[in-house]
Amino acid sequence: MQTSPGLRPPRRLSRPSARRAPRASRHRRGLCLHAHPGPGAAAAGMRRARVVLVAVGLAVAGWVLAVPLAGVSLQVRSGGRGGGHEPAGVHGVGVGLVVVAAVLAGTAAVVLLAVLEQRTRRPGRWWARIACAVLASSFVGPLRADSLAAGVTLTGLHLLVGVTLIVGLARTTGCALPVDDC
Repeated sequence: MQTSPGLRPPRRLSRPSARRAPRASRHRRGLCLHAHPGPGAAAAGMRRARVVLVAVGLAVAGWVLAVPLAGVSLQVRSGGRGGGHEPAGVHGVGVGLVVVAAVLAGTAAVVLLAVLEQRTRRPGRWWARIACAVLASSFVGPLRADSLAAGVTLTGLHLLVGVTLIVGLARTTGCALPVDDC
C-alpha cells in the first residue's frame, strides 16, 4: 500500500489476546525480601546484624574520641523535676551505657523493620519515616547534658548511631528508598 507524503499508513488493530499483561509488582516478582521469606531473608538478617554492629562500633569510637582523647566530661542531669521522688543528680555516661543504648536502638530498629515488612505494603518507606521521627525525638536526651561540650558530644553520638541505622538498614529491605511500588 502506497501512501502519499505526510500521511501515515493506517494503524493495525491489535487483537485483545495480543496485548501485554500488566507488569507484575516487585512483590509478585519476588524482588522484595519480605514477600518471599527464605534464604534471602536469612541473608538480610545477617546484613542487619552487621549494620547494628557497625553502629555500636561507631558509637564506641565516637565516645573514645570525645571522652578519653578530647577530655569531654559526659555528664547528664537526672531527676528532681516533675514532682519525682528521686533527688536531682548528675550521672556520667560511660562506654557501657553507650554500647547498651546503641544495641537497644539497633535491636528496636530491626524489630520494627521486620514487623513493617510483614504488615505493610511499603515497609522501607514507613520504616524510614518512623526511624527519622524517633531520631528527632531522641535529641531530647542531650538537652539534659551538664555542659555544652557534653550536649554536643551526645548529639553527635545520637546522629552517628541514628544515621548509620537508618541508611544501613534501609539498604537491607530489598527495596531501595524511596520506591513508588514497594
